[in-house]
Amino acid sequence: GLPGMPGMPGMPGKDGRDGLKGSKGEPGKTGRVGLPGSPGIPGIMGLDGEPGMPGIYKQTHQSAFSVTRQTSEHPMKDTPVVFNHVITNTNHDYNTTTGKFTCQLPGLYYFVFH
Repeated sequence: GLPGMPGMPGMPGKDGRDGLKGSKGEPGKTGRVGLPGSPGIPGIMGLDGEPGMPGIYKQTHQSAFSVTRQTSEHPMKDTPVVFNHVITNTNHDYNTTTGKFTCQLPGLYYFVFH
């Protein structure tokens, strides 16, 4: 005779076995940058710094020195005269080893020798 009408779908079958592992794929694109993390705990307090030089409120910067030569020897010819006793030497611009004044502040300076 003639074929009959199609029947109703049957129940799903059981899953099959896992296949073989495939080769490793290409890496994906880099994701978006995340939100910043919360701040860490504060570190330990450092040591106290050295005290600063005494000063006056709104004092202008200046460079000055006053020195004496405490020797009876005459200075050598064509060399700087070295004054070896410091009375004042703000900013340490006068060097008692070389006898040279190297000022770090621009300006007009007046030197007197007695």
